[in-house]
Amino acid sequence: MAEKRSESSIPGTNLALTALVVSLGGSANFAYHLIITNPAQEAFIQFLNGSFYEKHEERLDSNQLETLWSLIVSILYWGTIVGALLIQTLSQKLGRKHALTVVNVGQVGAIILALFAYYMNDYIIYGISRLLLGVAQAISLGIGPMYIVECSPTRCRGVISLSTGLIMQSFIVVAAIVALPKIWGNTDSWWKLYAIELIELIFVISISFFLPESPSVLQLKGQKEAAEESIQFYHGISKDEARLLLKAENRVNDARDLGLFEVFKHKSAAIGTILGCLVMFAMCFSGLVVVNAFAVEILINTGLSVDAASYANVGICVISVFGVLSAGFVVDRMGRRPLVLLGILGCSLANCAIFGFMFGFEKTQNSTLGWALVMTICLFIFLCCISIGPLCFFLVSELVDSNARPAAATWVNLVLGVTRSILLAIFLPMKIAIGASVTYILLFLPSLIFCLIVLYWKLPETKGRTFPEIRASLMGESHLSEVDE
Repeated sequence: MAEKRSESSIPGTNLALTALVVSLGGSANFAYHLIITNPAQEAFIQFLNGSFYEKHEERLDSNQLETLWSLIVSILYWGTIVGALLIQTLSQKLGRKHALTVVNVGQVGAIILALFAYYMNDYIIYGISRLLLGVAQAISLGIGPMYIVECSPTRCRGVISLSTGLIMQSFIVVAAIVALPKIWGNTDSWWKLYAIELIELIFVISISFFLPESPSVLQLKGQKEAAEESIQFYHGISKDEARLLLKAENRVNDARDLGLFEVFKHKSAAIGTILGCLVMFAMCFSGLVVVNAFAVEILINTGLSVDAASYANVGICVISVFGVLSAGFVVDRMGRRPLVLLGILGCSLANCAIFGFMFGFEKTQNSTLGWALVMTICLFIFLCCISIGPLCFFLVSELVDSNARPAAATWVNLVLGVTRSILLAIFLPMKIAIGASVTYILLFLPSLIFCLIVLYWKLPETKGRTFPEIRASLMGESHLSEVDE
């Protein structure tokens, strides 16, 4: 391509601003909703209990409340399944940027519904709000990485993509703090958790109007001049350099977009999509989903007080930020493949230790094991967030060509929605039935081992490589052939 790989991997101001805006509307809000129901769980369960009695004049016992609450928590991810199916249509019909703007407007509507649910004391409206948020966030998580990858020079693709992961993890910390019972995570103030998000989204929508569309989208629409201007804006290069780069990209990618099932009829696109889905599956079945959603309850069940568990959860979330920061330093040094493989191996070993401490407490009731569990979860979070945590969202965009990205992103986000929904719906009932430690190890260790074996044999390196080079690796060919199907 027209870019030199020796150039700095630091993104320009315009690209960094775009990544920030995309992340605030997408991964940041997704992370925020992963966490706020965790430290504030008691307040939400009280809201659920009162609302259920008001509607049905019937009281639920604690196990019934936990089961119903687990279902409401998982509704967000059932929404992501619906949203994932809309990624391809919206990204193709509206373009990347305009689709993200429409989705952010949809998130505003869903948040207004959540505020309405608080004042009406209506858990059904709250559930609908979470469903709609899930739809919008899945679309944003699918299109956002596509948009960023298509706007980024090859030399800084890894760093800029991981910067969105850093923002995501930072919002996990923010959510863990503001959702503390002593701040807004109580029955009187949980509406403020949504009000502050509403303000943030209005800011994001306002800024997004001034950002150019992805050069790839503009090129596919035949808007050559606009595509050149977009490359100039995002790459920080001259008009002549932008024209040369656009010509090079046009030679590589002049195919029409592939359909949702059609992507599996093209070998390199199919392999890239499946590998992207497998990395996402590894992230979801690493244990991260359950730790994000139920860490406070897990720690309470291993001997910590409510306050101690809540503050420990904040510490765990802070560790996640350090993990993504570390990933930013190593992703373009080590490469994607070593990070994924070492991350999965490390998470597997950490999960064995987590199981040991949880099982030990169940047998001995020794509260010291609770703090040992906190330290082990911190290690697990760090290992996950330096590797598969952020990589799972953008790796598929590097593994497939631009004409397959909408379909591939749809499948990856379907995996995200389905696996998260299932995990959050079954974890608490399984915990009640067979115990937390056995549930944890049965759900996560076999899955990670399977993913590690397959990815070890099949996942290519994508660092600093053009798609023809990546495609050749996927097809088992030398780059010189550059023949697909």
